[in-house]
Amino acid sequence: MLEYRHSIWPYEYMAFSRRIGELWESFVGTCFHYPVATNLSLEIPPLFSDVRNQLNQEIEAYIDSLPLSDPQKAELKDYYRKVWLLVDAGEIKLELDMHFLKGKEHFNVDFKSGFSSNEKGNTNRLLVVASIYTNIIASDYRNLLLVRSPEEDNNHYLQTLKNSGLWEVSCGVDSYAAIGDLVGFDLHNWIEENVDWQTDLGATMYTDLESTDLTKYLQW
Repeated sequence: MLEYRHSIWPYEYMAFSRRIGELWESFVGTCFHYPVATNLSLEIPPLFSDVRNQLNQEIEAYIDSLPLSDPQKAELKDYYRKVWLLVDAGEIKLELDMHFLKGKEHFNVDFKSGFSSNEKGNTNRLLVVASIYTNIIASDYRNLLLVRSPEEDNNHYLQTLKNSGLWEVSCGVDSYAAIGDLVGFDLHNWIEENVDWQTDLGATMYTDLESTDLTKYLQW
């Protein structure tokens, strides 16, 4: 796939980084679909609409229990609905790359090839989604961010997520160690023994990637 695409339309930075990221995410995701560990099972993430409706019911029930007059309760509920108007301006998708149950712990995982470009929008979304899982749905959810590239190769958006207290961030080799602990398989060792991009790709394409400094995206 990579070679045919390159032969017709040579890869540049944005296209190649995006395609390699998609390939890496699918590759590591396979370990979770077919884990060695027997206590891991995939889950379907909740819908934001269901979370919102449940929260609405809880808040309205709480307001009804307050020692207030009916007009005061109605006014308080009206203010509460106005706040939701800001949130409902755009539906929030709670789906990440992987959701699973290991033992009795719930995990939400997002795979990322790297943070080397403007990731402001994606960073904000990840902060919102992790906050909803941790602070609204259940405090026992663990949110994992697994990054292909070494930490020093990423920009400040990764540090924002790492310092948020909402995401457990692992980069480079550490991300494979985290995967191994979860699925029971040493993926990093398998890559070391079986993947050699310089020989796996055609010589022409690899030389082209070297000349444009794109081989850094093949550091798996």
